[in-house]
Amino acid sequence: MAIGISTKAQEKQIWIQGAKLHIGDGTVIESGLIGFQNGIINYIGTGAEIRLNRTTSTIIDGSGKQIYPGFIALNTIVGLNEIDAVRATRDYNETGEMNPNIRSMVAFNTDSKILPTLRHNGVHYVQSIPQGGTISGTSSTFSTSGWNWEDAVVKKSDGMHIDWPSMQVHEAPWMPTAEEQRKRTEKVLVDISDFFEAAKAYCSSKTAKINLKFEAMRPLLDGNIPLFIHVDEAKGIIMSLELCKKFKLKPVIVGGAESYAVVSILKERNVPVILERTHRLPSTQSEAVDLPYKLPSLLTKAGILVAVTADRKAWEQRNLCFNAGTAAAYGLTKEEALQLISLNPAKILGLNAELGTLAVNKKASISVANGDLLDMKTSVIETFYLDGVSVDFNGHQQELNKKYKNKYGLK
Repeated sequence: MAIGISTKAQEKQIWIQGAKLHIGDGTVIESGLIGFQNGIINYIGTGAEIRLNRTTSTIIDGSGKQIYPGFIALNTIVGLNEIDAVRATRDYNETGEMNPNIRSMVAFNTDSKILPTLRHNGVHYVQSIPQGGTISGTSSTFSTSGWNWEDAVVKKSDGMHIDWPSMQVHEAPWMPTAEEQRKRTEKVLVDISDFFEAAKAYCSSKTAKINLKFEAMRPLLDGNIPLFIHVDEAKGIIMSLELCKKFKLKPVIVGGAESYAVVSILKERNVPVILERTHRLPSTQSEAVDLPYKLPSLLTKAGILVAVTADRKAWEQRNLCFNAGTAAAYGLTKEEALQLISLNPAKILGLNAELGTLAVNKKASISVANGDLLDMKTSVIETFYLDGVSVDFNGHQQELNKKYKNKYGLK
């Protein structure tokens, strides 16, 4: 079975002409021309002003095709989890509550069978995050093709992750009493504050004995990496942003189911939001049934930097583009929805100088499609380029499809 690993760099200039270019910044070039060499885009336009040299270049007819920038899947455990029911394939959850020293980077599995399912729908890059406890550790960004994590990593330790405690009191026979739940939440909040205070004191000291957990907090407290705050409730969002203000951190809200209720605060503090699971039910009975579909549009139109993710799980990320497509049906244009999974994630990760749009001097990581990639009825990728190299995007499902079609004589 094809594993889709790129073994060598692009050698020859490639031109694709006549295709519809979705730039990723809101603009479209009809019947455009894109050129790339050495894995880098070196031309975007109509091609009216240049003459192509067929002896030194590979020229591909893209008539009727559509070209998209590589999609970026944020907030996933891709590469850290293979089969939910098999413990030996799960490497994303650590014991303990405060684990800032944990790094997802060293556990990323480039042989995962999940990666081809992502490439099949245009996902070129994934942010793999650790889970477990309150402070889970740092995530890293990887390409969906490579021999090992060193080969696949695009950005090491792109941010710290914290799971904010729920402010709600849940009623169920198996749940603790309301008072016990409130006390537990209060304790977690105190523990978070105390840990940040201790880490700040450690980083300010020149004589403190080495503490690996506090040492891992240094890039965060110095403002070199953002804090990804996993929180849905409006009250939790406000409280977490106060913590960030106190310690001068760069926050990113992840989940944000009730972010619509605190738009003014998010806008005022210039806080990006990664919306988790556009394809979900409302969080509460009082919310409109289509609120999850409208939320990307509501936040975008309020001037907030928004990205969407299918789910923090692994297999669901193959539907990333369709989550963006749903947002396009509920208030955004198709080109605005495209930014939710291309340019905006690149900005959040600090990678927009090299990823996120079709632009000169950016990585030639593109999908050539026969149809609209945000529409599951027409989404068909024909060629998948990663750093200018054509990578096999077929996986286990395509092999089984071919096998049984041949078995039963189907075309």
